[in-house]
Amino acid sequence: MQLEVLTEDRPGHTNPWDKDIQLVRDARLGISEYAPGSQVIANGRVWESYGIGQYPKHFMPTRHYRECPQCRHVQIEMAREDFDAACPVCSHPILPTQIRSFIEPKSFVTSSAEPNGKDPGLTRLRPPPTQEARLLSAAADTAFAVSPANVANTSWAWQDAKQGRMFVVNKGRNFGFLRCACGFAEMLRNPVAHIAEIQARGHRSPYNQSCTLNSWHTEDLAHEFHTDVLQIRIDQPIPLPANLRPEEIDGWREGFVRTLVEAARLGAVNLLGIDQRELCGTARSRIFGYPEVVLYDSVAGGAGYCQMLTDRFAMRDLLKKALEVLHCKAECSHSCRTCLQGYENQIHWDKLNRKPVLAWLERALNINQAENPFDRFNAAPLNVTNGSAILQAELESANHLLVVAPRLFNLQKDATDENHFGTPETVAFAMKLVSWMTAGNTLEIALPEPPLIHADFPNSIWVAKRLKTCMEDGSLTLSRLPASFDPRQWPRAIVNPDKNGGRAFFSTSLVTDGFLDLPLPTPLWKGPSPDTAALQAMRLGWVSLDSKALRIPKDTTLLEYSAGQSLDYTRDFSFCKGKNFALIRIEDPFILKTDWNYKQLKRFLDILFPLMASCPAKIELRTRVSEEPDQKLMIQDFEKWLKGKGATFSFQLVPVFGFGKKDFHDRRLAFQPEQSNGKKRVAVLMTGGIDRYLDSKFECSLVIQT
Repeated sequence: MQLEVLTEDRPGHTNPWDKDIQLVRDARLGISEYAPGSQVIANGRVWESYGIGQYPKHFMPTRHYRECPQCRHVQIEMAREDFDAACPVCSHPILPTQIRSFIEPKSFVTSSAEPNGKDPGLTRLRPPPTQEARLLSAAADTAFAVSPANVANTSWAWQDAKQGRMFVVNKGRNFGFLRCACGFAEMLRNPVAHIAEIQARGHRSPYNQSCTLNSWHTEDLAHEFHTDVLQIRIDQPIPLPANLRPEEIDGWREGFVRTLVEAARLGAVNLLGIDQRELCGTARSRIFGYPEVVLYDSVAGGAGYCQMLTDRFAMRDLLKKALEVLHCKAECSHSCRTCLQGYENQIHWDKLNRKPVLAWLERALNINQAENPFDRFNAAPLNVTNGSAILQAELESANHLLVVAPRLFNLQKDATDENHFGTPETVAFAMKLVSWMTAGNTLEIALPEPPLIHADFPNSIWVAKRLKTCMEDGSLTLSRLPASFDPRQWPRAIVNPDKNGGRAFFSTSLVTDGFLDLPLPTPLWKGPSPDTAALQAMRLGWVSLDSKALRIPKDTTLLEYSAGQSLDYTRDFSFCKGKNFALIRIEDPFILKTDWNYKQLKRFLDILFPLMASCPAKIELRTRVSEEPDQKLMIQDFEKWLKGKGATFSFQLVPVFGFGKKDFHDRRLAFQPEQSNGKKRVAVLMTGGIDRYLDSKFECSLVIQT
């Protein structure tokens, strides 16, 4: 990435790389050191970045990203409306306000008003540091079994530069940058008053011309790059000091994990005998708070160092080297230049605290993988592959079931079943549990987080409607687990706890599937129910949740039709009555599959349009592409049909195979009063699509979010 020194008041014909002064940095560093407002010294002069290079070949679309505050997963989408209400990895709720816009600048420019730069002074403007790089391309869980680790409860997975993708972002002073289409940009001090001040005072383009565009964008500066990546999982809970106040827990965990990352990075550097700058590190959090260290080659394209670690060394070698780093020769209290501190991690110095990580890592290295990890509970291994069947069979003789699970259910964006929101297996198990509780039995479920109930995930609405009544009558209780809870030290399910004949089931699995989707993960051990003292210790720190945990949002409605039930169109689409819509978007992979599907589409709109004050201005259709000539004819006929009603038409055909293919299962309608405002809309999700909704012989469900 380059900071181009402009010397003329109009774009010239010389290339930036042909000039005498060439300011070039790795893009990972350049988005901070060359960002607007930053100053750089070269050739005895001070050059200040004025804006972002704008060239025809510099394709810089505005995209959007968000980082999960729970697990640090970064998600990138083209439009804000493409984000769901929760993290796709850990299901943690994420507010829309946490979505940020960004561009990937190709170069930065000075202002031609200062063609010779400035005289050096005693100080210069230094840029705020970029956020540490985050991993975009997490390895699949199966990849962690490819290179077995020789330390209990650890695993690692390597990705080459083709797979490994990192994302680094410069947020300025946390409010981003205000950029004009002419190239001028300025770092924001606050999100409102400073924007108004910049726009009021006016500005000149980087070529020192009066700007008349005044086309403004607020965004971060980011860089995405490919490199070798090594993910290191240490499946041990992070200990929390007993005297920590609740508001201090997040800070403590952040400092602990940062110290672990730096110890692992420096240990890897010492093991390989390379310069500290060749390896970088970051972290992610996994289910139940287990840490994941991410090491990556600092050079874009990868230098092969991460691969060398897994090819030439074992996990124990790496962790022992990390311990050597933490055993400070200067015996410092927290960290110092002798052990953890270096130029590369100076922004983290105040977070580094070696002693708690040292004790934790020593324990992890000394743990021996027991042949039977649940021997203290007198549990024996079960030779089974289907734990779900075992637990469902246990319900027949149980009146009380206690469960610990990663989540209550898997969040599903699509209606995977044409009759229900949720898989047939999940629906069947949920209904069985409801019948079991209605018969007077008790179910306790403990989770790391309360379940997310949101229209983005229609199965959550379906589950909440079934289980909320059980919470209100006391047959179902939900609890939140403390941050320090380790699920591999306790039973996953106890049938008739603390009673004669009670049974407990244990598992070492860390799969993140919800209880309703995978009641008991294998491998499994079975033993007697723990005694009263053990149960009290297991429940220590659990916080009971009230029935609000399963409350359906006020703006969301679930409507269900059984087979043969008459439809009430006026009730279902009452939000349309007397309203004008600029746009109706229809998403259905099969709406143009056959002539019958197409006729049902027109029939549906003939029912819908009279409810509105007027015909919508535009209809958008998104469906699967088909090689059949009938699809083209349907599209042409549909456009003509809509034109006769006064509506325009556009369509998107989603490929099923080859380039650009996408998994597309949604059967969704969106009603927008304003065509350009996707935030203000009514969304309707159907289990079986428009055709099945109109055919009363089928079951059908709708989730409507107004």
